[in-house]
Amino acid sequence: MTTAVAAVLAGARSAAAVAECANDAPQQVLAGLGAWRNPFTGVYRAPDESTFRRILAGVGATLPGLCRYRCLRPVDGEAPRRC
Repeated sequence: MTTAVAAVLAGARSAAAVAECANDAPQQVLAGLGAWRNPFTGVYRAPDESTFRRILAGVGATLPGLCRYRCLRPVDGEAPRRC
C-alpha cells in the first residue's frame, strides 16, 4: 500500500500507472517503501499491476481516496493534518 500511495502522490491515477511508477523506482526507493527483496540477488522488486489492483479492491480503496486517507491519518498521536 505504501508503494501505491507514493505512486499516487507522484501523479499516478490508475493501477497501471502505479505499477509503471513502481517499476521505474530506484532500488533505494523500493527499499524505503518496503518492497520485496530477493534473498539471493538482493534486488528489490516492485509489485505487479495485478497485485495493486487486488490490494486496492480488497480494502475497497480508490487511488485518490487512499492518498486522502493517508494524508489525514494521524501519525504517532499527532492531530489529523489538513491536505
